[in-house]
Amino acid sequence: MLIALWELIPVELKICPKCKVKLTLQNLDIHHKDGRRSNNKPENLEPMCSKCHRGALKRSTDFMINTSFRLTGDELYYLEEEAEKEGISVSAMIRRSIDNFRKTQDQKSDQVS
Repeated sequence: MLIALWELIPVELKICPKCKVKLTLQNLDIHHKDGRRSNNKPENLEPMCSKCHRGALKRSTDFMINTSFRLTGDELYYLEEEAEKEGISVSAMIRRSIDNFRKTQDQKSDQVS
């Protein structure tokens, strides 16, 4: 799938917008600008090198995605503990929590409709 995606990226976008390094299949990541991995609309996707993409996913204790989600220090501490137990990054744990929250909200809207 990544190779097919690579072929769709115009040559002028095969440079990381953050650090300007040349993108290759080995260092290519796709950043979801709105933080929603399920939103794969072309305008939401940004080719980025792995290093800069990791930096784009890191946030402070005032973690925000799309201005809809804020975590207090206590909430972030809890997520850090849970992530450590599961052996995953805090970013992955936060994304999972947000995805689960959004699924719950979508299910609630479907039930109302």
